[in-house]
Amino acid sequence: MPPFDPTRPPPFGPEQYPPTLLFRVYGPSSGALISRTEELRILHVLSTQYGLGPQVFGTFENGRVEQFFPSRALTALELRDPVISRGIARRMRELHSVDLPSLGYESAEPMVWRCLREWAGLAEEVLASLENAGGKWESWVEGFGLHRVRQEMEAYRSWVQAQPGRGKGLVFSRE
Repeated sequence: MPPFDPTRPPPFGPEQYPPTLLFRVYGPSSGALISRTEELRILHVLSTQYGLGPQVFGTFENGRVEQFFPSRALTALELRDPVISRGIARRMRELHSVDLPSLGYESAEPMVWRCLREWAGLAEEVLASLENAGGKWESWVEGFGLHRVRQEMEAYRSWVQAQPGRGKGLVFSRE
């Protein structure tokens, strides 16, 4: 293939791309925020049973190798295109229609609340360490106000739970 300007790649169609894999390496503390084992299990179910997301070809201690989807971010104009926005809505409907028990979710509590509780616990540990370091960190921790974050999370949770008959109930979603 002749050299080209990287800011203006050649106009390949998806069928012309060579087989490409994505080698995803996780950050050093990312496991504190998300269960990688759970993530891989969910990715496998979504890919094999629902045709959603990349196929995972292999995993290693801090990452995975998965199918690469040639893509790019859509422009604001493209997002307003009715054909494109309908396609996005159709795929989101598929994602939100995933059977939660098939993913291992038996609890009636949305996972986001558990994740937020776990995050707050980890944040508390980090903030306590910073506070013990003294100096500017002590005032920074006070200014951060984790107690206010907890209060806001609980207020939002109460508000969500008080909304009568909104939506379909629990659905699968990702970011």
